[in-house]
Amino acid sequence: MIAQTIFSYLMAALVLPDFPPSGAADMKASHLPVRLNFGFHIFWIVISAVAAFTQREWFHEALVLVAFVVNVLYIALLFLRLQIVADLAAQLVRHRRAPAQQRTMTLS
Repeated sequence: MIAQTIFSYLMAALVLPDFPPSGAADMKASHLPVRLNFGFHIFWIVISAVAAFTQREWFHEALVLVAFVVNVLYIALLFLRLQIVADLAAQLVRHRRAPAQQRTMTLS
């Protein structure tokens, strides 16, 4: 029971974006594009189904390499997307702070 609660909590961190201190969170900007993400999931479903029903050794050996490459690509795209979102959020924060800093500099 506790494991299910922990798993649900961790999954929420993947699904929900980080909420900025002020303003609304952009749900679409924090995830991979739907078609790309859906494509990865469909790929894994199809490959898993084929692997479950084939007994050819070469297929399972090749699947190890394919699985590694596809997982690395998926993770790289995910973190690249998250980095782009983080960079945009940092620029937004700097942009909002810039006028306030300029005002304090002119007053002193």
